[in-house]
This record gives sequence, structure tokens and C-alpha cells, in this order.
Amino acid sequence: RQIGLLLPDVRHPFFSCLAHLVQAHAARREYATFIFSLSGTQEEVTQTAGLLPAQTWDGLITSPYIVERYPLQFATLRDRHIPMVFIDGSSPDGDHDYVETDNRKAIEQTLRHLIELGHHRIGFAAGPLTKGVRERIEHYKAALEAFGLPFEKPLLQIGAEGDVPAGEQA
Repeated sequence: RQIGLLLPDVRHPFFSCLAHLVQAHAARREYATFIFSLSGTQEEVTQTAGLLPAQTWDGLITSPYIVERYPLQFATLRDRHIPMVFIDGSSPDGDHDYVETDNRKAIEQTLRHLIELGHHRIGFAAGPLTKGVRERIEHYKAALEAFGLPFEKPLLQIGAEGDVPAGEQA
């Protein structure tokens, strides 16, 4: 009784929190959780990704980002008919369950809160341009317009993939 949790980078606060919660809930149901983080050097990532098809899981939780980056490994796992659930977006083939944040509502609520605090120049810092990040940026621009605030390109900062200092700089 084991599940795999395949994450882009377990060092990211969102994913480390997710890993903690998944592991706690799985343990209550007597499942072991195997956490794979596809981060580090390209050699480390390739080695980890190469191990995935050999794993025996009752289920897998992953992200569309992983599938974008490692389509061959995903195809191998899909062909083994492992039940999968995607987080932060649907699977590329649309054949799996998924859990997704309402990005539009989250961005609107965040901007409303900041505006109510008196802020009028609101920036947006993001990680690499994944499908989810692109969607959040579009909602950010639309919400600014809806609140009567201009979009200022310098206030939109995108960090490089796997580059924590670039994200902090953004």
C-alpha cells in the first residue's frame, strides 16, 4: 500500500507543505508515501526520472509541469495504468482526476485586499512560466484592469527555472 508523490521541487514552500499533508493523510489510511523531487542538477533529475517507471505504486500524485518536462516517463507510467491525480492543473491527456486552485478568484481577492490596504502599485513575482503561472499572470492583468489600475510591465517579474536567487530577486 504505497503512493508516489512526484513534485517539481520539494524545496518550494507550496510543494513541501503539500508533501507533508499528503504523507500525513496517506499514513492515516495505512499508505506509505514515496516522495520524488525532480530538482537539482540535470544529471540528478535525469537519474531520478529514470527510476520512476520501475516503481510499484497504488496511485500517483503529480503535476502537469512534470508531464511537460518528462513526457516519456509520464507515458510509461500512464501505460502501466497507475491511478493518477494531478495538482495545480489537469493532465495533458485529460484522462485523470485533478485538483486545481481557482486562480482568477485568488488573484482578485489578493488584489482587493491590497487595494483596501491603500496600495495602488501592485507587483507580481512568479517562478518559471508554466501553464499555471501564465494563467495567473493573465488573471493578474485582468484584475488590475477591473480595479482601474494600470498594468506596469516592470512590476511583473519572472524568475528562472530552478534558480532560487532569481526568484528572490524578482
